[in-house]
Amino acid sequence: NIARIEEGRILYRFENTDLGSLVQEVIESLEGKIKEKKISIQYRAPQAPPFIKADREKLYLVIENILSNAISYTEAKKKIEIRIEPKEHTILLHITDNGMGIPQKDQHKIFTKFFRAENAAKKTHGTGLGLFVAKQITEAHGGTISFNSTEGKGATFTIEIPISASQPMPVQPLRSV
Repeated sequence: NIARIEEGRILYRFENTDLGSLVQEVIESLEGKIKEKKISIQYRAPQAPPFIKADREKLYLVIENILSNAISYTEAKKKIEIRIEPKEHTILLHITDNGMGIPQKDQHKIFTKFFRAENAAKKTHGTGLGLFVAKQITEAHGGTISFNSTEGKGATFTIEIPISASQPMPVQPLRSV
């Protein structure tokens, strides 16, 4: 799969997709891990988010990877915030954890294949492929993935995807899951 992604041989089936419902599905799929660590999820999204052109299955993997990482690296009884917001002709998905953060010296390598920051490698097992794959899939959607992080204070990963249909963007108040 990695070779096919790198060579551009992965087939994508783009369709109008509601990012809000996709995020909700990912949260529900990770409910066991969330409850096990007693983490609270605060999720804010527009009531009627604009649709994006996406391969739902592949974008699900991106969101699942980032949220799963946030859960893994966040201490028990802490909070993760998920927020969807408009930005001109794109929609942003922010996932913010209160975990260990990414050391400054490792930040330039975070989307590199097989790379794991030293502090992450000590805490959990992994292949170092999740963020590499997430970046490839996001870019195949015409989007970007970025992050801000301070070691010891957590990280915010942001996925930006083009909107496929324009709609009003009322924002719901935060709700815990």
